[in-house]
Amino acid sequence: MPSKPYDVPRWFLDRLDSFDNLLRIRWGHDDGMWRIERKVSRGKAWGEFGGEAERQMLLDGYVLCLRFLPNQMDSRVFYTLFIGDMHRIRKYAEKMEQREVDDIMYKRRRFSEENEYAAKQWWTTMNSLHPKTKSGGRDRGKLGQWG
Repeated sequence: MPSKPYDVPRWFLDRLDSFDNLLRIRWGHDDGMWRIERKVSRGKAWGEFGGEAERQMLLDGYVLCLRFLPNQMDSRVFYTLFIGDMHRIRKYAEKMEQREVDDIMYKRRRFSEENEYAAKQWWTTMNSLHPKTKSGGRDRGKLGQWG
């Protein structure tokens, strides 16, 4: 956590730069929160502004990625940025999708195996009982109670 509200620790700046060199961190005087912004274009003056921080952000060509309180300046910020970063998440999305497909196939295979076992048991039971015998097939050929 920074010693003063406007100080950003060096480790945080280094990690932010290594994460994405188009990101910057600024103090938002309007809301009293840190703002992480990403450079997307040249500065533009669009319509009405929500405050001084938003006006400056748009004029500089940045978009807001994340706002957080001074006591939240830790690894949670980078985790949130990572989850929200669609450019980096694409390669992980494919892995997650493959895991889901593998999981579905595993469940289908297991369901098939369980039903196959139950079907074999049912078939064996149904074919071992003979309506003309008392003992379920041990004395085939002898007349039982129906015969």
